Amino acid sequence: MQIKNLKPEIAVIILLWISITASVIFNPDFSIQFLLAMVGTMAATVALKYQSKLATAILTFVLGLSTIGLIVPSTVFEIAFGPVKLIPLFLFLLLLSMRYHVLKGMLMDRDAHIESLPRSNIAFFKKQFESLSFKEIQSRLDNENIVPDAKTALMELLEEKRTR
Repeated sequence: MQIKNLKPEIAVIILLWISITASVIFNPDFSIQFLLAMVGTMAATVALKYQSKLATAILTFVLGLSTIGLIVPSTVFEIAFGPVKLIPLFLFLLLLSMRYHVLKGMLMDRDAHIESLPRSNIAFFKKQFESLSFKEIQSRLDNENIVPDAKTALMELLEEKRTR
């Protein structure tokens, strides 16, 4: 992604760094929540240079946690309505509305990757067992102490050897 396409992320990172810097200058009492916000902002800043989608995800996570007060990017100023911090909520909703398609795409890619994992295990076992003879495959299938993916791979190899 080009820099001009990252304007919301850059604006949010700048605002977070201003908030963190003001907190360090005017109120140097650091809590673990403040340090976690600082680490999250650093991670988003670094990720912005190399992986913009990851930076968007990190910023969304940091702002989401900041909204409910689990992490605190500012110890100097905040506007709250009960337990909800309004400034992080506004930034969270802004980023979410502008980058919804990116975040949704990342989640869909993750789901597709998880669904492909069982097939990759079967492919691994097929590669391991491809040199076995027909009888060796049958004897391994008779063994009850075999994982389901290995059993599936052996059954597929057995079927392939039958058709040859």
